[in-house]
Amino acid sequence: MTVTQVSYPVAPTTTPLNGTLLSAATVQEGMNWLDGRALFDSYNCMKFQAEAEWCAPNNKTFDQAAVWQEGFRFAAYGGVSCKAVGLDQARMQSEVERVFKAGESTAVERALMKQRFVAETVDDLWDAPTDITPGGTAVSPAVGMALLEGFAADSYVGSPTIHIPVTIASLLSGNERIKVDGDRMWTRLGSKVAAGAGYDYPNTSPTGAAAAAGERWLYATGEVFVARSEAVIRQVIAQEDNDVFVLAERGYIAAVDCFAAAVRVTVEA
Repeated sequence: MTVTQVSYPVAPTTTPLNGTLLSAATVQEGMNWLDGRALFDSYNCMKFQAEAEWCAPNNKTFDQAAVWQEGFRFAAYGGVSCKAVGLDQARMQSEVERVFKAGESTAVERALMKQRFVAETVDDLWDAPTDITPGGTAVSPAVGMALLEGFAADSYVGSPTIHIPVTIASLLSGNERIKVDGDRMWTRLGSKVAAGAGYDYPNTSPTGAAAAAGERWLYATGEVFVARSEAVIRQVIAQEDNDVFVLAERGYIAAVDCFAAAVRVTVEA
């Protein structure tokens, strides 16, 4: 009997998800350690009035100053371990780097959900997002997105970013309320859509409480700005049990421009 040695199949290369936060955000490669967390001053929060009479003396209201937008720092990371015997350590390291860069937006979305979509209580840098759920009762995803776009139009100059769980993005795309253009997603009115697993798991309210069963929270903000360091890939061998650990990590600073709002929706088409 002839025994033929065969090689193991090569693992498939995945196709990155479309429409994640890092596809929608303004991303700056390289970050500096700033003195404080005020990243940029924004004029995009300017309010508009139409109450002055034409050709008559009037008092104008200037109720909005140019505002410095506060950011927060965090590290996004992922890693794996494997036994060293028979392991191609160089391939393990390169694969960890590939997978990390393909999926790191999930970690950034989770950081936004956990740190920016709740009130900052240490230094009072920002309030919790404004809950615009009508009457406190969850609405359909389509109504929720419409409410967020309406609120954004009165709060921001420019296209807002709608942050939604993949669960809700899938429902809305089936109704053609979200369109895909390359690796980005948009509403029919041109708002940017960031859809990611980091908004699904966890999905929390502006108070930090988990969404009720059968419901999700959607958020809207101005432009999202993120600066990030180079990805650092490190490999360590634990001599006592011959395990190999590979960690991928990079530092981030993130901020949202001008406003944040939230609405509670039901998981339904």
